[in-house]
Amino acid sequence: MNSDEIKSRTFEIIDSSEEELISFLREYIRHRSINPERQIASVENGETTACQKWLNETLQSLGCFETVTSWSVSSGELNVAAQLPASAPDEYQSTLFNGHSDVVPVAATEYDAWQGGDPWSGHVYDGAVYGRGACDMKGGNSSFIWAARCLSKAGFTPKGRLTLTFTIGEESGNADLGPYSVKRQGYSGDVIIVAEPTSLNVCPAAVGWFFFRVDAIGKASHAASRGASIYPSWAPDPPGVNAIEALLPIIERLGDLERDWGIYEKHPLMQPGNAAMNIVKICGGAEQATTPSSCHAVWAVVVSPNRRCSDVCDQIARVLESANITNRWLRQNPARMTSPYLQGYFDPVNTPTTHPASVSMLNAVRAAGLESAQFACMPTPSDANFFAEDGQPVIICGPGNLLGNGVHGLDEHIEIDSLINATKAYAAFIIDYSSVPKIERP
Repeated sequence: MNSDEIKSRTFEIIDSSEEELISFLREYIRHRSINPERQIASVENGETTACQKWLNETLQSLGCFETVTSWSVSSGELNVAAQLPASAPDEYQSTLFNGHSDVVPVAATEYDAWQGGDPWSGHVYDGAVYGRGACDMKGGNSSFIWAARCLSKAGFTPKGRLTLTFTIGEESGNADLGPYSVKRQGYSGDVIIVAEPTSLNVCPAAVGWFFFRVDAIGKASHAASRGASIYPSWAPDPPGVNAIEALLPIIERLGDLERDWGIYEKHPLMQPGNAAMNIVKICGGAEQATTPSSCHAVWAVVVSPNRRCSDVCDQIARVLESANITNRWLRQNPARMTSPYLQGYFDPVNTPTTHPASVSMLNAVRAAGLESAQFACMPTPSDANFFAEDGQPVIICGPGNLLGNGVHGLDEHIEIDSLINATKAYAAFIIDYSSVPKIERP
């Protein structure tokens, strides 16, 4: 059979096995694989290890994979990998599909309001599967598993190596438990496909991400000294300096930098204004009659795909330094910046749209029936950012809408049509891309 005939045959098998795919996803959701670093002990503990053991056993039972393995990570939990047979893995392009099995917890207040009454049931309603992790991202994982299974049923053996990996740690940004662990195990691909929800738009780009913190100090004094502190008085220096107010010019200057980004930071796939910084915390002072002597603020920064986090951090540091220089108190008592803070740098993904894998994936999605699919930029970071750190070509493309399907909130769900379309798109991509030689022959 030629590639079009293989696709047609595989698509038929996918359509005819829809109920099996839904049953697989529902069982996947029933495993409460709450990220252990984010679980709320007063509500419920997670079952990430049990989920990964189930996945390992289930992949083996499908009978289509040449190898299915699991390995322990530093936390004692498991990651899983599966590989299809390949007829010429050294000569043709290899692909690694990746997804995370860990999910965020369900808030106690969401249980009674959840569609179907149970956020872990995989309840099917109005053409969608509901449950924590349905969209982020057990739906995408299920789709690429099913694509591999249906290709095998259609009698197709890829020429290039196809590897599927399932990790934990993404929801806490712990790359050591996910992408870095996959790399240490020796799993790789000429391209890596991460099945995070993108509405099946093809995202060869993704924004970067990091946090930073700024600490300012003041001079404690009785709160009644406010007048003498801000108006001329007999004292050579103010009796008190409010640390909260010392931080305000820094906030203002960083706001100016953010507006500058909104005007000048451009990337062909990034939405205007996506490069930004958001103050997520301000803490200073106390409920007492004392001028605050310390204050700090934390920002979350979204970085354009064509920049590096360290470069953006340096730019922010220069703005902070300018505030320190022009403000007398800050010149004598400089505000201090800590970066990265909370987590490390999630450097952006920036695979060219002209890369053969980018083109092949867009064609595959359209072959699956989504003619409106287009190239886009993933507006959030994920494990994809860590896979791309060494210049590895990475593409994010998956079923479901990250911002519209209840992800990380009430009634998370994924439409069944989207699952089927994703399965067909992944199958079409594997058929085409695994037949591309590693080195072009004359």
